[in-house]
Amino acid sequence: MLLSSLQRRFAVLALLVLVVLGGMIVYSQNQAGKITREAIQSVAEVRQLERQVNELRDSLQALEQRVYQRTVVSYSDNESVEQQIHHYLEQLNQQINTLFTISSRDNNWEEAAKHDPDSFAALAFELKQQVRKLKRYIDYYNMIASDTRLRFPFSRTLNERLLPLSNDFVVAVNTALQEINSAGETSNNKSLNRLFTDLRYNWVQQISIFRMFVLSRSGMFDTPRSAMEVTLNDRSMFWDNIGDLLEQLYELDQEGELPFETGFAIERMREIYIEYDNHFSEIKPTLMSDEWRIDHLFLNEKLQPEFSTTTQVVSRISEKIKNHSTKIIDKTHAVADRINLMIWLSGAIFLILVLAGYLMFEHLIRRPVRIMADAMNAEARGESFYPVMSADIEETRLLVDAFHNMQEQVHSRQARLETILDNAAEGVITMDRNGIIENFNQAAEGLFGYSAVEIIGRNVNILFPRDARRPPDSYISRFCQGDIRPTDSEIDTTGRHKNGMTFPVSLKISEMNIGGQLLYTALVDDVSERITMISNLRHLAEHDSLTGLHNRYFFLQEVERIAQRATRGKHEDVALLYIDMDNFKYVNDTMGHMAGDKLLIEVAAMLKTRSRETDLVARVGGDEFSVILYDVERDTALKTADAFRKKLEQYHFSFEGRLADVGCSIGVAMVEQGISKDELMARADLSCNAAKRSGRNKVHIYTEADKQNLENISDDMGWVRRIKQALRNNRFMFVVQPIMQAGTHEINRCEVLLRMLDDEGRFIMPSGFIPPAERFGLMPDIDRWVVNHAIDYLASGDSETFNLSINLSALSFDDEGMINFITDKIRQTGIEATRLTFEITETVAMANLELTVTFLEKLRNLGCRTALDDFGVGYSSFAYLKELPVDYVKIDGSFVRDLENNELHQAIVKSMNDICRAMDKLTVAEFVETGATMHILEQMGIDCLQGYYIGRPEIPDFEKQRMTH
Repeated sequence: MLLSSLQRRFAVLALLVLVVLGGMIVYSQNQAGKITREAIQSVAEVRQLERQVNELRDSLQALEQRVYQRTVVSYSDNESVEQQIHHYLEQLNQQINTLFTISSRDNNWEEAAKHDPDSFAALAFELKQQVRKLKRYIDYYNMIASDTRLRFPFSRTLNERLLPLSNDFVVAVNTALQEINSAGETSNNKSLNRLFTDLRYNWVQQISIFRMFVLSRSGMFDTPRSAMEVTLNDRSMFWDNIGDLLEQLYELDQEGELPFETGFAIERMREIYIEYDNHFSEIKPTLMSDEWRIDHLFLNEKLQPEFSTTTQVVSRISEKIKNHSTKIIDKTHAVADRINLMIWLSGAIFLILVLAGYLMFEHLIRRPVRIMADAMNAEARGESFYPVMSADIEETRLLVDAFHNMQEQVHSRQARLETILDNAAEGVITMDRNGIIENFNQAAEGLFGYSAVEIIGRNVNILFPRDARRPPDSYISRFCQGDIRPTDSEIDTTGRHKNGMTFPVSLKISEMNIGGQLLYTALVDDVSERITMISNLRHLAEHDSLTGLHNRYFFLQEVERIAQRATRGKHEDVALLYIDMDNFKYVNDTMGHMAGDKLLIEVAAMLKTRSRETDLVARVGGDEFSVILYDVERDTALKTADAFRKKLEQYHFSFEGRLADVGCSIGVAMVEQGISKDELMARADLSCNAAKRSGRNKVHIYTEADKQNLENISDDMGWVRRIKQALRNNRFMFVVQPIMQAGTHEINRCEVLLRMLDDEGRFIMPSGFIPPAERFGLMPDIDRWVVNHAIDYLASGDSETFNLSINLSALSFDDEGMINFITDKIRQTGIEATRLTFEITETVAMANLELTVTFLEKLRNLGCRTALDDFGVGYSSFAYLKELPVDYVKIDGSFVRDLENNELHQAIVKSMNDICRAMDKLTVAEFVETGATMHILEQMGIDCLQGYYIGRPEIPDFEKQRMTH
């Protein structure tokens, strides 16, 4: 009865309010319409002013265009442009007068402006003054633009100082040459003639570069600043050469080696050299600054701002007109809108209040009581129920708190277990010792697709199917059978989704005791992204980043495979094409590296398009490509190679409007039974060289006639004698380069770098003797020498706190006595084996992975540490890094050098470090050459740093003493 009474009263009140509000709305709409009609009539009065302002703006824009045109027209057109500028200035004054006439009947502009500073007349007067100021600036600009000496402040020094000095210098050189040549052809005169000829050549070159320096200021060649820096560097080289030549000639003159007149010429040239450089230093700052051209400077700093100011005044006038035309309309609309808004808001507020009262009763009283009743009934039945109260009043809050206290006492044990599961970042599965799942967190639900309700109570084997690649007694099956105990290490296995799909996961099972019950917690993580990343890195390792073709690493692997099949007698009709571009260096040197990169990309695309899908096209060098043709005969291979040659011969490379003909020389070698990889590569290379020697743009296929040439290609056999003598006479020595701990900056380890001494005691770098030593199998002997002397150095008193890293060659891995040699040497000296770290390159490790793993394990069993050098050259090694028993991974210096300027290399280095950390391997960054690079690497978490910034290679005192004795 009470509810019914409230409803009737609510309905009557609502009807009354609606009637009142409806009347107010109708009245407001009528008033708003009347005001709007009156405002529209005022719009027509300002249309004439708007048209006049638009014409004035057009004239101002045309004037600005003519002024800018003044900077680019020829001197013959200057008069025509100046007339147009004056025409538009007069037109602007006339339009301003007309605008004032329309806006005000008062002819006294200044009085009108003072009377009302915000009036149309005041704005028109301001515009008139601004146009007068603009005319004065334009007149001054025309004067500058008409006089070359005013436009270019450096021209006087250029014409009146530098040019005469340059001519005098050339005259002095020619005079000296004439006197020397007239004295006859003696050995001394020939030497002097060559010095003066070089002097004249370097002077002419620096003059040409100086002209290019002046032209670069205009922006004709690349960005002015960068182009001028390049020419300054080039001129500095020739200028230094001139100074050196003058000093040589002056010393000869002091020794009396020069004729009499030539000595005066040398004195004059030295004076010109100093005076010319002083004048050049005077004009160089002007050319490098923005004041090299006064008319542009005046245009940018004076005229352009004045044009902008004038345009702003015109815009203010236009805005004034628009404001005037819409002022009444806006005002009336605002009034009408406010009336309508207030009316509708009143009605809306009234309705909202009525509805809110009803909802508050429903929300605060009836619904909380019903929820709590349901919660208590559910708790009484033993069901899980969590009451959610959105109302925040004291009575409901007390009621909810009391219920929560009861739930906490009943479910305290369950809450502890759920806390563990809910806080886990990975998929967490709790099970008993039989593998029956008891808890399944949200991360696990997302990973496997099962809800907790579906999976709890089932055996965990449903989530981990047996892998066909693994033994039947997989880890999870053996665990459920109780055969093995949990382990803290991660195990790679396969997970199965609810939909049947499998995916790779890492699994770690740990044991815990909660409330007296023994439970096992399995942490599961999806490693699909990690595997995908390794796959992508492998693709990067096998393809050239610029052209997208296969790279040299992949190409050599394929050639090795073909050669092995040929060696085993499985002969195939395969041809190897070696393509060398004839004019690539010309394009790269004359058009720049960007043009060279574009050329390589286009050539690669043509080769790929012209070849079959079954053929292999690779970039094996800077401008060198190779193609492997499968299932082809000799004649077909020759025709295919000639088709490639013709394709490149007909191709005209274009870059920024410049054209170049490329062409190529192609060597062809057929795979024969029993041929080795090196011999096949040598044949193709020899054929390509033969094509080049025959005039380039040729194709040459290897024949029996070329066999004699191939057999005559060998290294200097004298290296064998020199290396053996160096080993017998201890003519090798090593230098050490420090390796610093990142973060602490502590240096307790160095890398051993080998040097060889010639008969005069000068250093021979490894690039000189290592290649022949590898070819003639002398590397194991060299490695033994290094190991022997390095361990002696560690045993001496000079290195008690240092450890050494020693590089081992590939041949030492096949030497079974190397491990015994290292073992015996360590025992003889008594040093700690942990002070030795043996490094192998990534290429050597990947060449024979099984042999590498065996050798490294022997070293580690001995107590030595191991390192993988040049890591990153082949990304496919990521897949095998986990299998290599190495303690350190040395990131290749090509990724570290210039790291602060290369975001891609930063991402690659960071990914390498993260993967190595996941595998518990320490990282060393090579080629750290700047402090910025060191800072970036330390932020990434790299463990050790090595490079010229950390320390250059030095001869240890131990070696100095040995060489002295």
